Amino acid sequence: MEPQSTIAQDRVGALLNGRYELLRLVGAGGMGAVYEARNTWTGRRVAIKVLHPAFAQNEEVLARFFREAQAATRIAHPSIVEVLDLGQDGADGVYYIVQEFLEGRDLRAEMDEVGAMSPRRAVELMAPVMAALAAAHAKGVVHRDIKPENIFIAHGPDGAVTPKLIDFGISKMVDLEPDLLRRTTPGTTLGTPYYMSPEQCRGDAGLDGRSDVWGVGAVLYEMLSGSLAFEAPNYNSLIVKIVTSAPAPLAERAPEVPAELAAIVHRALTASLDARLPSMEAFLEALRRYPLDRPSAPPMPCVPARRRAVVPAVAGLGVACALLLALASRGSAVHSAPAPVARPAATRVEVIAPAAVETVPASAVAAPPRAIARPRRVAAPRTAVRPASRVELAPPVVAPPPLERSANGALILPP
Repeated sequence: MEPQSTIAQDRVGALLNGRYELLRLVGAGGMGAVYEARNTWTGRRVAIKVLHPAFAQNEEVLARFFREAQAATRIAHPSIVEVLDLGQDGADGVYYIVQEFLEGRDLRAEMDEVGAMSPRRAVELMAPVMAALAAAHAKGVVHRDIKPENIFIAHGPDGAVTPKLIDFGISKMVDLEPDLLRRTTPGTTLGTPYYMSPEQCRGDAGLDGRSDVWGVGAVLYEMLSGSLAFEAPNYNSLIVKIVTSAPAPLAERAPEVPAELAAIVHRALTASLDARLPSMEAFLEALRRYPLDRPSAPPMPCVPARRRAVVPAVAGLGVACALLLALASRGSAVHSAPAPVARPAATRVEVIAPAAVETVPASAVAAPPRAIARPRRVAAPRTAVRPASRVELAPPVVAPPPLERSANGALILPP
């Protein structure tokens, strides 16, 4: 039988249903192939998933294929790939789903390049997907195939990043085989058991949204640590490990992940359904309550706490010393100032003038008369002048009293 990948490649260039031109093969898997295509009627670029012709007569496979398209349309969430059309080609009878074309790459490619991610980056990428799953669960749709290959990091024309959830359950159409432990290539519809919940591994009936909680927990575990939550040398050993044991603590594989965030992830990976996070809404709310804006380093990392306590005291002591030095310098300048000179005692000056006595305002005397008797020198008494202990302001200027003349006409100066 001709390999399905060869059949898928040979279909490039074909015109589906007279309207969709298949431009290139994006990826191929056991159930079908994904192409980049163009709607020749509208010119819009789209992605088309084509079911392999071998399944065209399988009613169960067809029912799940149609259910995938109907589920995405019914949920209509911005983080779920948009389904535009569903049909069957009239020429060879193959069935196809037409979806929006996404620019970007899947989470697997992102993880392979960057390795372990920071808590902020991991939560920012997964939160929109978790919101989409919560909306799906509210509509009664369980994805059942959460894995990095089914989370697409789309880049819009404006550069905005929108994680998108794709492939609603189509990869669960066939039984898993041991050789499917290998990771699938981009665009494949087959899943891997690394992210399957214990109840899925056991084949339990009536799976609910808690199986998707487990899948998201397994993906977050790998995003934060760079390691799979469960690993084994073969398929059977892996299934037994998932069902019977717990993953290695994140504290061992990624010590830098905060304990609170690690506890949330481990609760999602609890094998017991009753002990597991009860819903995708509860899981998302727990992540939203986690403070992602914590400072990356404590303040003043170079100064120990004991030294930080001493810094304010030392600074205050320095200010006090500066003030004392200033006061000391000021006091020394005051005490070293020269002693003030004592004023001579008042002298009496007699001037020969007419006998009439009249009052003359001080402002009218411009200069003393020429006929002035020389005053006698009076020795100033010796007084001890103590250095001033403070600086006094000069007394206010007071206008002198009016000058009077004696009976013989001499000016009488005030004492």
